[in-house]
Amino acid sequence: VSQRAYALWMLPSVGSERPVSLCKDIEWISGTRLACHIEECLDVRELPHRPLVRLQVGDVKMESIFRNLLTLPLPHLEQRPEIRPDTGASSFLLVGTYLGEPLARE
Repeated sequence: VSQRAYALWMLPSVGSERPVSLCKDIEWISGTRLACHIEECLDVRELPHRPLVRLQVGDVKMESIFRNLLTLPLPHLEQRPEIRPDTGASSFLLVGTYLGEPLARE
């Protein structure tokens, strides 16, 4: 079985054409099991919080079995920055979780 025959995609919001590959590679284990090895860096900027996931086996595409199974973390700020543009400040600090991965640069 060719690993290249399988693909798992996260589908962006309506209006964007570019799906995001979820798996670096997919390993065939048996007739009923596949193992997805997740990409190290995923560009999820155009994806909704709960993206639709599509399994593609060759030319066959399935989406309905993956509804609401994947939730992407949303950025969470521990505190809102105090911004005073009239004082001439040109930067501020954001502190929180899920703000992005510094090693996943384009």
